[in-house]
Amino acid sequence: MHLFFFSHLRAIFAAAVRLNIVGPMEAQSLQHQFSATAENILKVCASLTLDDIAQTSPLLDTWQGAQDRLYSRLFQS
Repeated sequence: MHLFFFSHLRAIFAAAVRLNIVGPMEAQSLQHQFSATAENILKVCASLTLDDIAQTSPLLDTWQGAQDRLYSRLFQS
């Protein structure tokens, strides 16, 4: 769980760097500042079951499945 959460936070800050919202050094500083908060979130989430974290969205799943037939596609392949 720690590795997943670390990787997720890192990806968020990397996206912020790519969008020029923050610089690379500031992103590292922010990730260090959020480490205590991340540990608290991990403690809370450790006791969740699959029923607690699962969600469904049939309409969005349908739209995603029909994405290749849209006139304005998100991804050109």
